[in-house]
Amino acid sequence: MKTNAILALALLPLTTTRSGPIDTAIVAAMNLSEQPNYSWTCTVMDDASTYDIKGETERNGYTWQRLPMIKSVARRLGRDADSVLETIFRDAGHFAIRTQDGWKTLDELPRRDPDWMDEDNWWGAPVSVPMAIDPLTGAITPLDPFGWPAVILYPAPPARRTSAVPYSNAQLALALPHEELGVMVSSYEAMHVEDDIATGTLTDLGAQLLLVREGQGKLEPVMAAGGFRLWLKGGRVVKYDLELAGILVVDRKKVLVRQKSHTVLHDIGKTRVDVPIDVQRKFGG
Repeated sequence: MKTNAILALALLPLTTTRSGPIDTAIVAAMNLSEQPNYSWTCTVMDDASTYDIKGETERNGYTWQRLPMIKSVARRLGRDADSVLETIFRDAGHFAIRTQDGWKTLDELPRRDPDWMDEDNWWGAPVSVPMAIDPLTGAITPLDPFGWPAVILYPAPPARRTSAVPYSNAQLALALPHEELGVMVSSYEAMHVEDDIATGTLTDLGAQLLLVREGQGKLEPVMAAGGFRLWLKGGRVVKYDLELAGILVVDRKKVLVRQKSHTVLHDIGKTRVDVPIDVQRKFGG
């Protein structure tokens, strides 16, 4: 994801001298990456549940997030597990989790069973779906590149799987809005701007990058599609919607993933991330 965000940043010098509505939307999307700090709230809806993510980030490299509890962490915390996780990320691969015994890295959490594995960072059971995707048979296909929400058809699971638990794509990962916006405007397939609202569809690669976060090596995207809507105000994106669908390989099984999210940006330039001393020491800060 960082690679694509950097690619989008590279577009900025080319677009600032142009005045087309799409160029204006791209510059507005990339504006967030130039800010010293910001906060956000995000509501995610998928086939299994609806949950909220709250975050605060600063250019000092630290990001605070509150996100839903992940199964592998709940197993380690046991009775101390709550319904949400409070985390502080130094980067995608380094983070600490708040517990009743203070801030702990994932490796510092107890293993209550030596056979437990950490790769099942998801809720719900996989639902098998056909591998082939064809627009004539219910493929993942955006029908209207300028409509919202993007109309996406999904292959129906076989009848014998109708009782399977819906899949949730909740991940213990760093999900920064300025990086998401960078992916959108660097890998859009089509975009239309009207009345300070930019609507577009994503390439397969862009949708895959947004569907599986950096550091989630156990989740392998096979194909994906998606659409987005950006609200522009004062040369910035103030909120955005994102709809994604795709097929992932999870524990050697194909699963259908569908999710919608609504993100609101706030306190831009006014956010401060309070990082406890013991967390800074863990990451050499």
